[in-house]
Amino acid sequence: MNFLFAIIYIAALFSISPKLTFIVLIILPLQMGSLALVGPFLRRQLRRAFTLQAVHKSRLIESFTNLEAIKAHVKEPAHTIRMQETLARSLDQSLTTNKLHLLNGAMSHIFGDLFIIFIIFFGAQAVLQNQITLGQLIAFHLLAGNVSGPILSLASLWEEWQHLKISRLRLGDILNAPSEWENEKPPLQLTTIPHLEAQNIRFSYGEKPIINHLDVYLQPGQPIMLLGPSGCGKTTLAKLLCGLYPPTSGKILINAQPLQNFDFRSVRKTIAYFPQNPCLFSGTILENMLLAKPDATKDEIDAALYASACQDLIAQLPLGLNTQVGEQGGFLSGGQRQRLALACFFLINPSILILDEPTSALDDTVSAQIVKHLYQLSQERIVLVITHKRDLFPQHATVLNFTDLEAKNGR
Repeated sequence: MNFLFAIIYIAALFSISPKLTFIVLIILPLQMGSLALVGPFLRRQLRRAFTLQAVHKSRLIESFTNLEAIKAHVKEPAHTIRMQETLARSLDQSLTTNKLHLLNGAMSHIFGDLFIIFIIFFGAQAVLQNQITLGQLIAFHLLAGNVSGPILSLASLWEEWQHLKISRLRLGDILNAPSEWENEKPPLQLTTIPHLEAQNIRFSYGEKPIINHLDVYLQPGQPIMLLGPSGCGKTTLAKLLCGLYPPTSGKILINAQPLQNFDFRSVRKTIAYFPQNPCLFSGTILENMLLAKPDATKDEIDAALYASACQDLIAQLPLGLNTQVGEQGGFLSGGQRQRLALACFFLINPSILILDEPTSALDDTVSAQIVKHLYQLSQERIVLVITHKRDLFPQHATVLNFTDLEAKNGR
């Protein structure tokens, strides 16, 4: 509405003095031009300021999360310096950005002051030459202020818009990312013994290839151990097999059907993945287990706790299943956290189990009980265990070497 009235005011100004109106129409584009001139520089500096703030906050969270390790290695001074460096860069960039804001505001006010000076100077001459009356000059000045006002308010709104635009672009990286659920697909329903196969799959992180032309065939009957050196791609393969990552090329098949043809929610209920660093959520042990399976019965919970060797652990806790685990299970030891995470995993009762170092934090006695349960499950289900322990399963187990799989494309 302000701009509509500005047009009306310009028409009124023209009726009073075309000469003074011409001056107004020269200065107004100069005010607009100052915004366009500063704009690209301000956007660039705002983007850089957002990036540096994100780096500093990320380093701050990282330091607080790993505070015990920092103290244990007496690295407080080094990490303090690192945080001070990122904070200094962030503050320096904020100062540069604020200088541009001040410059933009100063330019708008300078043109606004020039606007008034020129009107009074040339208007006074027009009054002395009897071209307009003093009353008309005063009226012109008042009306001209109503024209320049929206331009000054536009400068303020424009700066706010630049902030919002950068935030929107950052947020858009997440909100505009394609959803896995955009296309409705049929649920995965297994009516026969499961078979999982990877055919000539390749996967890369950016330009860096991780898996090259790998074939693997998995079936029930006995546990399957996946061995290989650290960093070779074992965990990546596990995430490909359960549908967390799509392969760059090649196919993942379940019972001869492409995995991508099915709804991924049902796929991940059928092919469950136990990560190398399992996580518990704030709340009680029981709440964590019900997150895994909301309709779980008491018998199912007890069976999952027994399978993960948690029955003694629960018995030792005064509040039992109502014990708080803390944020990310922080109230528990590493071994307790891993056992309870395994209990949640077993409660899901999937047809295909993929476990990444499931006994890395456990003693031999507890590990043996869990291995025994995995062996029992493997008779009718696919159980793939990523491990560095070749003797993890004392009984028969299929051993796959990741390096050999890539070299031979074998089964």
